[in-house]
Amino acid sequence: MLKQFFELLGRLFGSLATEPEKPKTPDTTDDNTKPDTGNKDTNTTTDTRDEKEEELISDSADLPQDTVIIEGDLPFDIEPGEVIPIEEEVTDNTDDTTGEDDIIDIIEDNDDDDVVVIAPDPEPTHKARFMWCLDNGHGEETPGKRSPEFDLDGITVQFFEYEFNRDIVGRIIGGLRERGVSFTNVVSEITDVSLQDRCIRANRIHRNGQLPVIYVSVHSNAAQPAPNSNWTSASGIETWHHKNSTNGKRIAGVFQKHLIQATGWRNRKLKTTKLRNLYVLNKTAMPAVLTENGFFNNKEEVKKLMRDDVRQAIADAHIAAILEIEKNGIV
Repeated sequence: MLKQFFELLGRLFGSLATEPEKPKTPDTTDDNTKPDTGNKDTNTTTDTRDEKEEELISDSADLPQDTVIIEGDLPFDIEPGEVIPIEEEVTDNTDDTTGEDDIIDIIEDNDDDDVVVIAPDPEPTHKARFMWCLDNGHGEETPGKRSPEFDLDGITVQFFEYEFNRDIVGRIIGGLRERGVSFTNVVSEITDVSLQDRCIRANRIHRNGQLPVIYVSVHSNAAQPAPNSNWTSASGIETWHHKNSTNGKRIAGVFQKHLIQATGWRNRKLKTTKLRNLYVLNKTAMPAVLTENGFFNNKEEVKKLMRDDVRQAIADAHIAAILEIEKNGIV
């Protein structure tokens, strides 16, 4: 009996010793060691999300200021001219597949209304040229992203960025629907949706869609308060793009132009970052921009951001930028 046991044990170890070796998964390139792609039109380099996600930031308010690159407000003359077709931007496929099964169900079976893809009216005012992915940055549960409490016409109020972002995007949607522009409401929920899922949803639409996709994330800004104060002196509007996305920079210029024209606020110009770490600009597979519309911790500017006419002006500026690009392409 003991002899049979050792014979069986020997056969077991023999089979393990002769089992073919499984191929090794190639190492993922680190963002910090990957060569700079210069002016190549790409949103991302190779992704190591699980290891480096902490380096990716939700919006410019959380970005270390010594990493910010401030550019000219308009990187090109915005005049009708030759249309430059959008090239597909390079992204890491792992971003598009991780957790993707749930997103596929949401898009193909939209019972929960998590992603709303809106087709143009039956008789649109123009032929849709792009699919616009509209992202109302942040959710109700996102920490911070709100002003100090303050007095407004004798009432104590507080500004919440998630509410502002959703209001602006809702107004944009109304304007685009009237004009027959194709768009996607990336986040229809009030509750927060992770940055990862926002990008997965947009990238999924990008792969499956008939039209080239452009991603627009709408935000309001914040800055370091003044000493012994809850408020900042920073003010104005800026638009962000990925440093390696030529199309993103051109689109950002159109949005910045219209936002400054509509509000008359301080022009904080186009911005990008040498760390390439604004999440939705880094993880989307299409040209992407992020607008920062005023500072909600500037006591005077936040009062304007609470006004209906100012919000409509900001929404109308986004609509005007979209319509210009729908008409002229990226020039």
